[in-house]
Amino acid sequence: IIISSLDTLEVFYSKCVEYRKIEGKIITWTFLLTSLKQYGFSLNFEKKETLDPPFYIVENLRKLFKDLSNKELRSYELIKLFNTFLVLEKDGTKGATRYLLKSIETQSIDTKNTELYKSYLLSILSNDGRSLIKACHLLLSEENLELNDDDVALIIDKINYYIKCNYDLEVVWLIFLLVESGKIKKNTEVVKNVCSSSNELAHVILLRNNLLSIENLNIVVSKAKSWILNYELFAMSNIDEEEFCERMNIKENKKMYSKFKRNKIHFII
Repeated sequence: IIISSLDTLEVFYSKCVEYRKIEGKIITWTFLLTSLKQYGFSLNFEKKETLDPPFYIVENLRKLFKDLSNKELRSYELIKLFNTFLVLEKDGTKGATRYLLKSIETQSIDTKNTELYKSYLLSILSNDGRSLIKACHLLLSEENLELNDDDVALIIDKINYYIKCNYDLEVVWLIFLLVESGKIKKNTEVVKNVCSSSNELAHVILLRNNLLSIENLNIVVSKAKSWILNYELFAMSNIDEEEFCERMNIKENKKMYSKFKRNKIHFII
């Protein structure tokens, strides 16, 4: 756009703002060209670029992350990095928090204040369901981030909340986080709550990691419907071949499943 004067640009901008209010926040291509001509502007079509929504947001977030994380972060710099993206999310830039975690995942940040870093990840995990998976992944990938009793209590509280909401994926990831951190035991209320739910993928994770008491195992066996859970129950000798085939209505390839079991083949870690 060739600008004839700053004053003219200001008038043009004001008209665009007013038009957006009237027309529902959409500036049409015809309106843009007509208005440019009216105020003495012209458009260089050789330098025109079409961008999909959200337009410049990703580029701005990329620049922000680069500017705020290009060195070893002291505590106040770590606070500034996280708070900048959290405020952007709060103010309407959807996905800003997830973008931050994704960027850290591909380009880990250097900070000595691991407790502060962990606190931010746990806060995001607790308050932003869209970013929960990324937060879990970062908590697991950083070797020096140790979960304490308060951290575990917070995670268990979220598991129980997500069970009530029937948010299966969130429960699976939080259970996986506790399992991989070695922070979950057999005879606990949260394990019983998971077993009483219909989240069979979470049941498989507990089963494969030997975290089911006899009581909870019986609950899981009695409720099992999915192929993956019934196969794991069969592979770990909690139900026999006849019951497995009957549950899954398997009339052929029985030998294949028996061979899977003999060779200790599992479909989930």
